[in-house]
Amino acid sequence: MIKSTQSIPLAVIFLLLLWTAFADATTYLSDDFEDGELAGWSTVGRVRNDNSSPNSGSRHALLRKTASMTTTFNVSNVSKVDVSFWVDTGRFDSGEKIYGETSTDGDRWSICYAGSPTSYTQGWCNVDVANKNTLYLRFRTNANNRNEYGYVDDVLVTGAGSGDITVDCDHIWQRSGSGFYEDNPTYVDQVDHTAEWSFSTPEAQGMDAAILDDGLDSLESERTLLSVTIVRNGHIVRERFYHGSSVNHANNIHSASKSMLLAMLAYAVEQGHIASLDDAIADYFPEYDFPGEKANITIQHLMNMSSGWEWQEDMTEYDIEAADDWVQAIIALDTVHQPGTVFNYSTGNTHVLSGLIANATGQSTCEYAHENLFEPLGIIAEHWGRDPQGVYSGGYNLYMTPREMAKYAQFILDILNDGDPKPTGFNKIIKDSIAEQFVVDQHYSYGELWWLRTLTGYDMNFGWGYGGQFMYIMPSLNIVMITTQDTSVFDGEINSGAFIKNYLIPSTK
Repeated sequence: MIKSTQSIPLAVIFLLLLWTAFADATTYLSDDFEDGELAGWSTVGRVRNDNSSPNSGSRHALLRKTASMTTTFNVSNVSKVDVSFWVDTGRFDSGEKIYGETSTDGDRWSICYAGSPTSYTQGWCNVDVANKNTLYLRFRTNANNRNEYGYVDDVLVTGAGSGDITVDCDHIWQRSGSGFYEDNPTYVDQVDHTAEWSFSTPEAQGMDAAILDDGLDSLESERTLLSVTIVRNGHIVRERFYHGSSVNHANNIHSASKSMLLAMLAYAVEQGHIASLDDAIADYFPEYDFPGEKANITIQHLMNMSSGWEWQEDMTEYDIEAADDWVQAIIALDTVHQPGTVFNYSTGNTHVLSGLIANATGQSTCEYAHENLFEPLGIIAEHWGRDPQGVYSGGYNLYMTPREMAKYAQFILDILNDGDPKPTGFNKIIKDSIAEQFVVDQHYSYGELWWLRTLTGYDMNFGWGYGGQFMYIMPSLNIVMITTQDTSVFDGEINSGAFIKNYLIPSTK
């Protein structure tokens, strides 16, 4: 289902897709929100139809004053269910939210969404319904004033008959608005991945638990900090969640996702979709013009941020978002430096990389990444934005849980520590790309899609996302550290370096 600013004929559409072992069978259950009723829903409190929302007149449910609305689905023939929906709490006071909840018995409810977006935002959750007959779906609000109201719109339910949950790239991108960046809501991964991890005490991995805990306690004052996850020798030794966050909360990891593009590109080279990272990007975009120096821009130049395009990070994006074709608009930017000579950090570079991956492989970046990288690691993104042409956001607007980030970081760390003095293929690309290529300032260097720094004599590589999304790998200590922060409201960024220097490294001695 595609969300647009145009009027949508059905305010709530339920799609239950039943997969069998031999063939697909599809059942459509659809109801309008007719005036004065919510067909198929039982309601408590002030829930009513409304036809004057910000969504250009489409019908939707309107929730008022601690109201709730509930409906059920027959899930006897499916084992996994994805639920997506759109909500807006534009008339709520601070702290008041709309909650999406699921249950398989009607008594015990699990929150799959809790948010207070001020414009239409998509919520998404996955539910394990194996050996269950009924799925209960409920929306409620904690608003206390009858003049406060929010909206629920376009509920989509998809069921899979067997096997693991796979990504739905046809819907994962849906959201409100059309800007380059998003409002950064929290999504919820309802699949329990605990069994996929090994857990250990810090002491068993040669770490001092008291020092670690002192450091984690010291971070309580970081008002938007959501999580810290520490992995040593492949074992989770500590994970701490702050300010209401949880192990299954997926947030926008922003530019930390740039570091994930490296592995996607390495696979594309290994599989023959890309001949070499030294190839001119013009070879992969025959539909666009590359006059002058632009013809010399290579894939590697985009990876190490030396394309030469005139780009001011956090400014140029807002010019690009006005274009119909974002990739073309980025390529059309003036070239102000010879490619390969000057470091200039640019999300434009990485968005073009996403378009290049799609052109080279014949799949969307979402499909290619999940098929080759994410799903083999046990990662399913909860949301991934895309541009007006359908190019998935390259190095931004990707939502994952901290443990999913840690899986990718551990994957890269294992490659760096594999002990092979003459790596080939995929591993060689990873090792070569993570090495320093530009010195940025006295503290930081940059390789290809990864940052580098040294603290108290220890070298480390890291993905760095806006607002405190950090994905550290420390090869000599065999440590992964992940931090996430809430960027729906920016309130500064955690000083990750201070935590590593004052607590993490000392805990290993």
